Amino acid sequence: MDSVAIVLLMAFVANGAYMVLLDGMILGFLGKLMDRLPIWLHKPTHTCPFCMVSVYGIPLWFLLSDFPIYMLPIHLIAACGAVGIMQRSE
Repeated sequence: MDSVAIVLLMAFVANGAYMVLLDGMILGFLGKLMDRLPIWLHKPTHTCPFCMVSVYGIPLWFLLSDFPIYMLPIHLIAACGAVGIMQRSE
């Protein structure tokens, strides 16, 4: 899988997870359940799509990419940028 594809996939998964965990969405009950987590875990698990790239994107990166590990921070930053573009278009 090439860099652009993995970056976009990481961004779409994080943004999609954020959307479905909102109140009133299909997995909104999980978002409410996650509110019971310690406050420092809220952003990376369900309230900040940029932060969620680390939780949802890193496992995806390890599963689907064959890049050397030093590319992970570059892909994370790029995926956060892609999430920013997605969030601005809402």
